[in-house]
Amino acid sequence: METVLIVLIAILATAGTYTIVKIIYYRLVIIADQIKIKRKRIARIDILWNSVKHMDKQLSDIGKKTDTHQKTLNKIDREVDAFHKRIVKDFKALLSSKTNQLTKRLDIAFRRLNEMSASDTPYSTRVAMLEEKQKVYDTSLHTQALMIGDLQKTQGIQNDRFKKVMDLKNIKVKK
Repeated sequence: METVLIVLIAILATAGTYTIVKIIYYRLVIIADQIKIKRKRIARIDILWNSVKHMDKQLSDIGKKTDTHQKTLNKIDREVDAFHKRIVKDFKALLSSKTNQLTKRLDIAFRRLNEMSASDTPYSTRVAMLEEKQKVYDTSLHTQALMIGDLQKTQGIQNDRFKKVMDLKNIKVKK
């Protein structure tokens, strides 16, 4: 009976060990499957991370290009402002000098008129002299008007050039 009991204990011990080994094996298989699933997730995360890094690099490149275009546009704006200020300054100087010249001529004409009225020159001679002065004055006004017209025409041409440059810059930015 002892042998039967020993055999029975041995069989039960073997069966218990087999069951324990079987449970441990299945646990290891489950853990291995979970590790495979986690590796696949990690691989997907790596792929997503690489695509995010690539997009970030592309956005950075676009930002650099945008900064370059913005700097170019700012430079053009500064050049146009400087050009406009220069034209206005030149126009004011020209207008001021012409106004000063006309004022001097008018002063001279009035002085001569006063001298003529004080003298005993006949009326028809004084009228002829005044008409001559008026012609000089009209001619200088006409010349000044032509100069202003030329300046405005030049300004219009420069504005057209600026618009063309800006159109070209806008086309480059859109590309």
